[in-house]
Amino acid sequence: TGSPTTSSPSTGTTGGLASDGLGALIPTVLPTVMSPLLALESLPAWPYTTTLPGADGWNDAPPVSAAYTAAALPNALTFVVDCQASKGSTNTTASGGSFSSIDAALGAVAIARTQPATKDLPMIVRVRDGVCEILAPLQITSAHTGTSPTAPTVLVGDSASSVISGGGAIPDWRPVDWPGAPTGRVVAASISAWPVQVKSLRVGSRVVPPARWPHKVGDGSTTPNWLFASSWSNPGAPSDNRHPVQLGLDPAAFPLGTNFSSLVNAYAHVFGCIEKDVNSQLTRIESVSLLPGTTVRPSATLMFRNSFTVNQRFYLENVRWALSPGSFYVSDDEQMVYMWLPDGETALAPVIAPVTDLALNIDGAQHLTISNLTFVDLTFYADGYWDGPAQQPSDAAIRINRGRDVQVESSNFLASLGGYGVAIGNGSVDCRVLGSLFDHPGQGGVIAYGFDAGSNTSCPAGCGPGTNVQPERVTVAFCAMADIGQRLIHVAGVGFRSASNSRVAHTRVARSPRYGFQADSFYAVQNSRGNIFEFNQLSETSQLTTDTGAIEMLGSGNPNLIQWLTNATIRFNNISDTIGSSSSDGKTVCIRGQGTSCRGLVWAIYLDGGEAGIDIYGNILGASGHGAVFDNAGGNNSQWNNVFVGEARSQVLMDFGAPGVSNLLPSGGPTPASIAGNTVLRNIFLLRSASTLAMSSMTPWSPSFLKSANSSDYNLYWDPTAGVDGTAAATIFPGGKNLSQWQHGGGNGVPVCGGQGVTMTISPLVLAAKWHHNATDARLYTSDRHAVFVLNIDCEGNWANCAQGTAETNICLAPLSPWIPQPEPPAVHNQGWRLTLGGQLQAEASKHCLEVCNASGAVAGCNGGAGSTVHLSVCSATNSLQQWALRGDPGTIESKGAPGLFLAPPSITAYDADVHSVAADPLFVDTEGGNFRLQDKSPAFALGFQRIPPIRTPSAVCGDDAMIECLSLVMPK
Repeated sequence: TGSPTTSSPSTGTTGGLASDGLGALIPTVLPTVMSPLLALESLPAWPYTTTLPGADGWNDAPPVSAAYTAAALPNALTFVVDCQASKGSTNTTASGGSFSSIDAALGAVAIARTQPATKDLPMIVRVRDGVCEILAPLQITSAHTGTSPTAPTVLVGDSASSVISGGGAIPDWRPVDWPGAPTGRVVAASISAWPVQVKSLRVGSRVVPPARWPHKVGDGSTTPNWLFASSWSNPGAPSDNRHPVQLGLDPAAFPLGTNFSSLVNAYAHVFGCIEKDVNSQLTRIESVSLLPGTTVRPSATLMFRNSFTVNQRFYLENVRWALSPGSFYVSDDEQMVYMWLPDGETALAPVIAPVTDLALNIDGAQHLTISNLTFVDLTFYADGYWDGPAQQPSDAAIRINRGRDVQVESSNFLASLGGYGVAIGNGSVDCRVLGSLFDHPGQGGVIAYGFDAGSNTSCPAGCGPGTNVQPERVTVAFCAMADIGQRLIHVAGVGFRSASNSRVAHTRVARSPRYGFQADSFYAVQNSRGNIFEFNQLSETSQLTTDTGAIEMLGSGNPNLIQWLTNATIRFNNISDTIGSSSSDGKTVCIRGQGTSCRGLVWAIYLDGGEAGIDIYGNILGASGHGAVFDNAGGNNSQWNNVFVGEARSQVLMDFGAPGVSNLLPSGGPTPASIAGNTVLRNIFLLRSASTLAMSSMTPWSPSFLKSANSSDYNLYWDPTAGVDGTAAATIFPGGKNLSQWQHGGGNGVPVCGGQGVTMTISPLVLAAKWHHNATDARLYTSDRHAVFVLNIDCEGNWANCAQGTAETNICLAPLSPWIPQPEPPAVHNQGWRLTLGGQLQAEASKHCLEVCNASGAVAGCNGGAGSTVHLSVCSATNSLQQWALRGDPGTIESKGAPGLFLAPPSITAYDADVHSVAADPLFVDTEGGNFRLQDKSPAFALGFQRIPPIRTPSAVCGDDAMIECLSLVMPK
């Protein structure tokens, strides 16, 4: 809602507890949940009134810290941990000695929970500043936590410098000679006893990456950073099991004289798995082969669990001859690690490598708070494909399963982590992640995963936590997530795969390779429903991928299965610079639409795969990619009171996708998908290019895309480069229409097959068509004042569609043409109908009957009421939705299953659109400066537009934005 102003960062020293005598125990626990590495930013205040639902949340302040509250409780037991002290103390009182490990302190907590005198007391494990190294995940279970909120368990650090490290120091480094390296700059150590594969190193506050080819240039996104899968690649077929594939290596992209066998045991990070520019896999090279009998066309053999696309991008890592300053190489054969010291490093500090992928394993715990801790040095095991409990990467520093009332607050998840910060699954409820920083993690910020117990066929009714039941009532708020996805790309700042009745608020995501936020459903088995995304700020997402959105909700399936109602809300978010990156020509990478063979399929909000029942309002949506909102093959979605901000490369601000089928169910089977029942009301469309459309679709426009007449209305359209008259005259609506044509019946007209492909519906008498049935040619005729039409089965270029007569076969009007008697071509009679004695309309070709669609809830289109479509189905004499009455000849055809409703096209008489909408300057405060507040005299207010409330989100006082490494602020000097 404008350019934010940065407040002074918190020092992390406020809120001491001296008043109750506990200040000396936890001197820097903050009264709110904000990490001391975060600063809350607020937009400038202005006179603010609105009636937008939920807008009173604009003044949300970070909630009170649960650790602060618990420390003030009477009779709390405190267990002090000092990982820097000598071992031996086992004192369990607040006044005695300290434990030398967190694990030992947790053991004391578990004992205290068994004692009658202490089991119902609050218990606080206080971790002093310093690094606590763990060799295995810390376990927190129901044995460590109480049964009442008044007896919480708290694991809290003294400050952000209370660090949990899942790594250890690799000993005995020594200088070695290395080709091209100055003497003493490359050092080596044995890792023969290291328990896990070394995938990352940390030296002090610097993260050292594996040696890669090509060397990383800039942010790693541009063409010089990539190789491309050559034409002789053999990507294999998609499979859930690992199978060998061949990745073609172009010798011209490698140094002259490269010995390709040296790449064995390197890793290939291959993009474009199954679908171009979408997913990736990071997979070891098993062998390298050449074209038989030659020294050309080298191919790397990978064990893939998917397939990739020829010409797509990849790079190699852990490449011996690519070792360069600030990188490392692991030799499996020698069981050695080699590191070229980072520039500026003259003395070798301890070199830390992860030994575990998980810091805290929370299982079955309740009334638990993790506070004021920093997590570093963890490895990862995901390879990038849709694997693991989330069906996408979900390694994490903290994993919560079967938890209840578990809160992670004021904590930091920093570079050197291989996975997410927090993962929540297996039926966890009422869990929260608040006021925490996620900076340069290997994967994402927070991920929640699980199946919907109500629809999961593998989880019978009554199954409980532990069978991958989805979490509910998860809250992520006042967090900052920056530069996520450092190791794997199919990640999100916050990802729900799936979770329901959850909330993401006041959170900032900056620089993500794919999603800012993600909420996915596979309607047959897994659904994210009832979620709210509000008061967030997302920028520079989709850095390395395309066919995505800053906020993406994936439906994948038949929305009838959820009654066309996900019941999700996206409101009061500021989304800008959704980048988009693609490579299709095998030569270049297109970024922000600059380059060749650009796909550009990125949106601020992407409702994919039949996503339905989403309420989108009060957002400022930058259409920096393809557009602002894309509703792809779904419906019952409402877009209102938003500002759609076009840019020079924007194509369509409000875009609708193509009806058809979805093949994305886990079973792989196709299911019908359609676009229906949407509203577009009281939005401001800012167009800044003559080539940008306000509204359109990727399939020929159909009035059924909208819920009813004037479901698009009270909008304001403005192109400052064209002025008022130019905006009004611009052909920015479906069918190449300008505003006047779109308003006065030009938006729709009589919908016919082919060009518009609109399915017939049942409608009130006022919209009913009058029909004549010709017994000779078996056709049903109708007309308007301009033309005569016949009821047609759209074969869509394949006569089998008409011969089979499935529910997906489109029933529509076709212009009158000469009748060709059967059996002459076409091969089936796609316009032939018989009136049976039972009152059914039976198709000549398939012998199936015309039926009113009645499979879903409130959305118009398939609820058995007005506006419901008709389709073909196996004839049933007892199904009233297949019974019709011809009232005269010509006359109306009434549905006996829905009395008072008659067979009609969705718009046999053209209805108007955007009747009250205008072309006008909305009078933003500063359009070019990015301040989209409205001046008091804005004409948008007369259309009913409400002011969008201010947005408060935190940003880090370190990281790329501040040019200060976050690790340098927390690690010992």
